[in-house]
Amino acid sequence: MKYEVPLSDALFHQKIVRDLQSLISDPLILESSAALELQREMHEKVTSFIEKYPDRLGRMLLRPDPKLPLGKWFEYIFLVALRITFPFAEVHHSIKDGSGGELDFVITGLSKTVHIECAVKFFLHHINLGFGLNSYLGPGGNDRLDLKYHKLADVQLKRNIPKTFDIKTPVTKILWMSGRIHEPLDAPPHEMSHLTKNIPRPMNPFPLLGYWGSTSQLTASLRGREVIYKLPRQWRMTSIDGLTRTDLAGFKTTTSDEFIEEPVMTARVSFDGEYAVERGRGFVASRW
Repeated sequence: MKYEVPLSDALFHQKIVRDLQSLISDPLILESSAALELQREMHEKVTSFIEKYPDRLGRMLLRPDPKLPLGKWFEYIFLVALRITFPFAEVHHSIKDGSGGELDFVITGLSKTVHIECAVKFFLHHINLGFGLNSYLGPGGNDRLDLKYHKLADVQLKRNIPKTFDIKTPVTKILWMSGRIHEPLDAPPHEMSHLTKNIPRPMNPFPLLGYWGSTSQLTASLRGREVIYKLPRQWRMTSIDGLTRTDLAGFKTTTSDEFIEEPVMTARVSFDGEYAVERGRGFVASRW
């Protein structure tokens, strides 16, 4: 279920800042020394830029089409972060390689040339498939972590930078996958011990975690006056902590008797006075 909520100019700006902070702070799904080094550099430069130059940041942020797929929205955020991090370099986006392929980002004008392939993905662990990379499926069951990893590493990252760039510096290749791993709500605790000691490489052993289950399972997990909100596509990357009830007025809620036609990300929320406090994120998804 894909839907958008209206974003005022103020809320849109706040949303972009949240996404930038998520990009430079959240643990990556895959371990990559090159990606971690880039993230550390981004964290220092972007954090400083947000604090010192809020007006310049506002001028950089052209409002994208709200119907952009989440992956394209993520690339837009990534592009902004790269331009802040490398202000004196040329940051090229969506480069055709001349063979029917496309490179996500190429950065030139540095002491080295950087080629980055990036993605933001959400995977649900299916314990019946074990604990390997192939046991993490996309929310709709039509994507797998192992297949996505090999596509990024063995196909996309190995594409050649077009000769028109006339590259004369060493090329650094970076694979970057943001997102979240979701564990089943009804999994016995002992089956979750792999998260700290048996996580399959090249996964990060400490990724952002969520949960997944049926509508009734998520509803049964509520505590006190918590509410489960369906997250519009634009809000799947970042927390909704601090949003007001008015901000959330356009969000939909889920109930135990509702039929879900396709997986949807949700947030379990309570309120501290007028402001939302996010207690956890999950996917409503049937078992495949």
